[in-house]
Amino acid sequence: MKVLLTSAIALEAGMTVVPFEEFYEKELPIILRPKVGLMVDVQYHGRPRRLKIRASYTIWHGDEKDAGVSIVIFQTERGYRGTVDGPCLAYMGAIHSARKAIHQDACIYGIATDGRDWTFIRVDNESKVLFEYNNTLDQVYTTLRTMVRHAMHLASQRVAASTTEKLPSSIRFYDPYKKLPPEVNFDTDTEFE
Repeated sequence: MKVLLTSAIALEAGMTVVPFEEFYEKELPIILRPKVGLMVDVQYHGRPRRLKIRASYTIWHGDEKDAGVSIVIFQTERGYRGTVDGPCLAYMGAIHSARKAIHQDACIYGIATDGRDWTFIRVDNESKVLFEYNNTLDQVYTTLRTMVRHAMHLASQRVAASTTEKLPSSIRFYDPYKKLPPEVNFDTDTEFE
């Protein structure tokens, strides 16, 4: 999975050669990050709940203050792909809502896969959801490249689209390997991975 994502990103990014000493000084247009957690406050059956979701991978075109996630990837064991569609869509929905709240491009893509079966999800700026099921390597790679192209476009627009508005306090990113903030109420939390 990581090799496929990396090759799609490299192909769309143009594969430019950068001298080693300059590599860490340049800001990369998009970044692949593993295991990014998200906490979002939601209403469930009329009661407030805190939803914690951890994506296998995320591709970022911006940073946390503008919810700069372009692509959310949930990977599971073979035969269990259907178990990650819901968490993937929930993660995407939280990002979509947060970006709409700060008047940013709110289109986001998601991938749910077990390595054999693939579900591609798109939430557009009008909050319409599209599911696409591709299982041949050509279809998967073509769809990945389309998603990465969109992320590259958002990265190129980032400076022009910067905003002074802040994300709603109901959404936060976290490192799942660090201790969670003390205000988390474990009695009302729901967790997905």
